[in-house]
Parts: sequence; structure tokens; C-alpha cells
Amino acid sequence: MLRLRIFVTGDKMDFEKSIDRLKEIIDLLENGKTSLSESLELYKEAVELSVNCKQELENARTQVTSSEIK
Repeated sequence: MLRLRIFVTGDKMDFEKSIDRLKEIIDLLENGKTSLSESLELYKEAVELSVNCKQELENARTQVTSSEIK
């Protein structure tokens, strides 16, 4: 059975859970057992997760940079 979990906009996973979910999505897409519509939904979820991860990394970089300046 396909493990398809749609990322709901507004609900935010922490960074580590987001990375784990991205890995799951990659595995699901690479195994070739998802339909086109499932693949598209997984892709959309992955994009949303990657944007959130990038934002969290930028926030962490800002915190480190501002700590170094002080």
C-alpha cells in the first residue's frame, strides 16, 4: 500500500521530520509504483517541504551570523 501523506499548508513540521519526509517521498517516487496523480501530489509536498527547510536553514544562518557579530 502506498504511503501517501499530503502536506497541509499551515501545518509546519520541524526540520528533522521534514528531511525524513523528503527522503520518504524520494523513495516513493523512485520505486515507480505511484500513479501520475500521486506522483504530482508527492512532488508538490516535496517542494513545500524543501521551501520550509531552506527557510529554516536561512533562519539558523542568520542567528549564527548575528551571534558572531556580537
